This record gives sequence, structure tokens and C-alpha cells, in this order.
Amino acid sequence: MSKVKRILSVIMAMVMVLAMSVPTFAAATVNPTTITVNGAKGATLKYVQIVKADATDPSGWVFADVDEDGNSVYGDAVKGAFKVATYEEAIKALTTIGETPANKNAEAGTINNSTALATALEAITVTGNEVTADNDSYVLTDKADAGLYVIVANKEGVTYNRMLAYVAYNDAATALVPATVTAKGSEDQIKKVIVDADGATDTGSTVMKGDRIDYKITTEYPYYPANAERTTFVIKDTLENATFDENVTVAGVPKAGYTITFNNDKTEMTITFNYDSALAGTTVEISYAAIVGEISNGEEVKNAATSTTEKGYTIAEVNSPSAEFTVIKVDEKDQNKKINGAEFTLYVADENGDKEVTYNGETIKVRKVEAKTTTGTTKAGADEGKVTFKGLDAEKDYYVVETEAPAGYSINNTVYKLSGAELTKGTPVASEKQKDINGVEFTKLTTTNTVTNFNDQTVTDTKLSSLPSTGGIGTTIFTIGGCAIMIVAAGLFFVTRRKTQK
Repeated sequence: MSKVKRILSVIMAMVMVLAMSVPTFAAATVNPTTITVNGAKGATLKYVQIVKADATDPSGWVFADVDEDGNSVYGDAVKGAFKVATYEEAIKALTTIGETPANKNAEAGTINNSTALATALEAITVTGNEVTADNDSYVLTDKADAGLYVIVANKEGVTYNRMLAYVAYNDAATALVPATVTAKGSEDQIKKVIVDADGATDTGSTVMKGDRIDYKITTEYPYYPANAERTTFVIKDTLENATFDENVTVAGVPKAGYTITFNNDKTEMTITFNYDSALAGTTVEISYAAIVGEISNGEEVKNAATSTTEKGYTIAEVNSPSAEFTVIKVDEKDQNKKINGAEFTLYVADENGDKEVTYNGETIKVRKVEAKTTTGTTKAGADEGKVTFKGLDAEKDYYVVETEAPAGYSINNTVYKLSGAELTKGTPVASEKQKDINGVEFTKLTTTNTVTNFNDQTVTDTKLSSLPSTGGIGTTIFTIGGCAIMIVAAGLFFVTRRKTQK
């Protein structure tokens, strides 16, 4: 009897062990599934699994590269991007994003508009063999286990977002759901913007002589096949009516990976990159400044950046216009009468200015705008009595003062503030592909800014009062009055003498 009991005990123990092993066996028998990439025909693809299923972990997931000390390169990249403290939080952030779309996959910065996700995926190194997608719906692998996969697509002349594929269990946890991601790419295009003092994007500006314009160029590091014989990557920027500040910052590429040169008059800057395939697809940001030169005739500052690769080149052009202002001098009593010969000085508000003006009871520090301008001699037609100041910044405060009156008029000391100028900021507009005179294809991204000029200002002068003219009525009056006085005096003399004689 005791022997039977021992046998039954052994059988029960085996049953319990088998029962405990069922989930493990079930998980082990789930077949791998496929990951399909759409929209990447002709591109080379490679991928790496960064998160895998792990039934021993409370969350059910672990980073695929965790070493025996519990460290993970993938985990560190994701933690840094999402600004979380633990690997568990990092995985939760990733799986939450992966589960959001209905198709169970996420694309960096597109489907979820997640900057953190894009940063995380860019920080992960994807190694391994490349395969070329020979159709628009390419099965990247049919051996995908449960987890998260980073996928990289490369194609000459095209920049793709990195992709995150989520291979999940079905609701019954009996099979894996095939993952499908869509590659989103755009032809390499250089972008150029003006930035404000805080570094934020500001598409437009107006300028005057001496102004500083801060620019930022953004482009993607080109991809060349491994067997490419030439791997040119050059960015050239040219200026009109301005010169470069030589302090240039290049982000995204090691300092040893490029050289910067300027021409003699600092109107042309060339950045030549030493091609490194490991940087393909990396976002390159170039920050620099230009100092506005002589634009007294109303010129605009033009800036055209060109990115050249073996495929061709792209151009990004941004303009910075200037405004103008006209003062009109007229007779106070007859404002249809234009007056020539008046002289005006233009000031611009400047907290470090060396002069002051009073406007509406407020004292304002200013500096003189270059040289003062006069109306000069009489001008024919519509320009009579006018003086125009050009090359002004529509976003600054200006004040104009008469400093010399025309002959025969009293000076007008009123301080006038310029008004009405306005900048209309443009948005980048991409052209269709064009061919230059050599038959090389190029595209152009143009940002056109326009400016409304300051309102004209009419300034009146008062004509000086007329003095009596020589030989006129005034002289006659004085002559008659003098003669009368002399006659009266003579009469008094004779009367007095007679009295004395008596």
C-alpha cells in the first residue's frame, strides 16, 4: 500500500511540474512572424531587435542586449530620449507608442509625432547585413519574434525616417501578429531659415546697415552605396550685400569630418565634408551669421545655400528686404507748395545710443543713421521738396528731425516718429525639378519676405516775416516824420529867441 502511495506521489509531482511548464511550452511553440516594409522599393534595409519578450520579468519585456550586469546600450538610449530613470519605464514608453496605432507599428516622428521616439531611434546603432527592397511591399523577415524592432532604410538621394516595428501576441497569446511599417522618405533637400536671438525659427527679417542676421541650415547627410566611386558632399553659401561672421557651428558631424573656408571678401562660405557612410541619414545643422553691409539704396540681403552631392544639388534661398521712408517739405500756409533746401537727420532707437530725442513727452536714447540727407536743389516733377531714406529695418523705431531750414523759413523742431512699415514673412516654397545650363538637375526652396514701407511724413515750415524794403513806404514815412520834427524844432527856436529879445 505504501508503495502505491509513493508511486502516486511521484505521478502527482510530475503532473504539477508539467502543469507549471505549460505556459513556457506554449510560449516556446509560438511561431515567428513577418515584418513587412511598404514604400521602400529600391532602398537598402537593415534592422535590429531592441526589446524581446521575457516571462521572467514582471513587465514581460526586456531590452534585447541586457548583459550579465544588467546594462543595456539600447535601454540607455531610450532612457535618455524619454528622460526616464529605469529600463522598465523606457520599455513602457516604447510599448505604449507601439500599441497606439491600429497597425501596431510606429514611425519616428510621423505617426505619433514623438520627438523622444525619433531621438531614441536615431541614437540606436543598427548593424547587420543590408537587403534591398525589390518591391513596394517587401517582407524584411519571416523570423520575427515578439518584441520591438528598429528598421533603417537608405537610398541615394532620399532620406527616410527610422521605423519602429512592434511584433505583438494576439489576444489569446497563441500566435504573433505580423507587423507592417511604411517607410516615409523625402528627396534630400537643404532647408534654410532665419533664427531669432533665442535660436527659435523666424522665417523673415528686415535689415539696415550693420544688422546681424542669424541663419540655420538643415540638411540630411547623404547616403551612397558601398561601391560608390565618388562621394561628394559640399554645402556652399553665398551672400549679397552682407558678409559672413566666421564663427560657424556644425552639429551632427564630428569636427574632424569637415572643413570650412571663406573667399577673400567673406561673401562666400564653403563647407566640405569628408564622407563617412556611418553618418548617412544624420541630420546636419549649420548655424552662422551675416553682417549687413551698404544697403543705402534700398537693396535686400540675399542668401542662397547650395547642397551638392553626386546626384545633383539643391538650393535654399532666403531674402531680407529693407524699407524706405520719404519726408515731404511744404509751406505751412500753402501745403501744395513744396520747399527745397531743408535738411533732415534720421535717428534710430538704441539703448546704447549717444543722443536723445523727446517724443510725446518721453526721452528716448537714439543714434544717428549714418549720414544726414538733404532735399538739395529744386527737383522736377514728383520729387520736388522730397527726401527719401533707404535701407531701413521695418522692425526698428526711427525718428526724423529737421536740422536746417530752407532759406527764408523758420526751422521746425518737431520730432516725428516713423510709422506704417510692416514685414510679411514668407514660407519656404519648393520648386519643381529644374536643369541648369549644364543639364544637371536641381531643386530650389525659396523663402520670399516682403516689406511695406514707412508712411510718408509731411513737415511744414513757416515763412519768415518780411522786413520793410529800401526806398519803400517805410523809408518815406521816416523821411516825412523827420522833416516834421525839424520844422517844429525850428519854430520853437524862433519863438524862444523872440521872447529872449523882449
